[in-house]
Amino acid sequence: MKFRSIAFALSSVWLAACAATGPSAPGAGGASAPSASATPAVTANIAESYIVRRGDDNQLDGVGVIQLETGAFELLVGSAKSKLLYRFDASSGRFLSELGQPGSGETEFDQPRALHVSNPFLYALDAGNRRIKMYWLPKYDHLLTFGSEQLESPQGVFAGSSAKHLMRVWAIDQSASVGARLKIYDLDLPMPNAGDPDLTKARRPAPVANFVGAFGDSDGPGALNRPVSIAGDMITSQLAVVDAADSKVKVYDLDGNHRTVLSGAPVEGTVAAVALRPCDSGRGFWIVAENRDDGVALHLYNQRDLLYRGTVITEKARGVRSLTAQTMPLGLFPAGAIFATLEQGRVAAFDWDRIAKSTGVTRYCF
Repeated sequence: MKFRSIAFALSSVWLAACAATGPSAPGAGGASAPSASATPAVTANIAESYIVRRGDDNQLDGVGVIQLETGAFELLVGSAKSKLLYRFDASSGRFLSELGQPGSGETEFDQPRALHVSNPFLYALDAGNRRIKMYWLPKYDHLLTFGSEQLESPQGVFAGSSAKHLMRVWAIDQSASVGARLKIYDLDLPMPNAGDPDLTKARRPAPVANFVGAFGDSDGPGALNRPVSIAGDMITSQLAVVDAADSKVKVYDLDGNHRTVLSGAPVEGTVAAVALRPCDSGRGFWIVAENRDDGVALHLYNQRDLLYRGTVITEKARGVRSLTAQTMPLGLFPAGAIFATLEQGRVAAFDWDRIAKSTGVTRYCF
């Protein structure tokens, strides 16, 4: 499969991608999150569903889950070292193909460090070229490139629908000044002309990216010193950012105002990544990956009220670099899964059903 570069096109699938911003979550105004869960937290050991390797020399970075037109799911993984994207079968971990090539063009990369999927769109953070690229899934049609005038050393990206025909994108940037390490963009996505069935005409208006601003506290608990991972939730209006400088997960509202810091988990090593297993009801979970000397700990927090719920210790995984979660059933994972890129060019999958049974959290969103 190769990338294609086409004029922007919108169809009825965009309507399904747009949802209004959800209600505010507790903790506004910088209040601390509760440090204990409503029920006793559990620590348990689990085995990985699979660990696969893409060559000893590959450094794998961002990871996202893509649903194909057939209903099957694929993992898309970026490699800052090889400057390529890799496709894997999400159910088995089987390697499928490479995407892109090194360079600075629309379908080329220089350190694709982070990926975010917000169907039907893929956002690829091209750190070496200091920009974000937007593609239409599942055929990877290039739509838009933006951010090069503001981004210096970007590390992560998240996107969500903020209003009808409008997407908001958040990027974390290490090299910016301390009070400006969260960059926000609004993307205007024009609809196709009414009654025009041809969605690939060059005369289609292209999406437009507008830089909203750079945000962040200059000091105090909300200051971002070395941000390395970001996840977000449009249901509860929260952003979670891993700050590697103090190994904490800091929570902000969607405008970049600091709310709280996740707490309660027994952190012994280095917090490396954060992801959200979302539920429309707000009953999902934030997953925080911590790298320890003896393995990886995955800490679970409630999606809405941020209560700590438990920890699972993985059996063989070492050195998490990025994390993503899938709620929908796929292949051998009836309740979804968590996927991670690891050191030494590896990709791991963790069955949510096993995690839920081990910790006593809910298996499904309903």
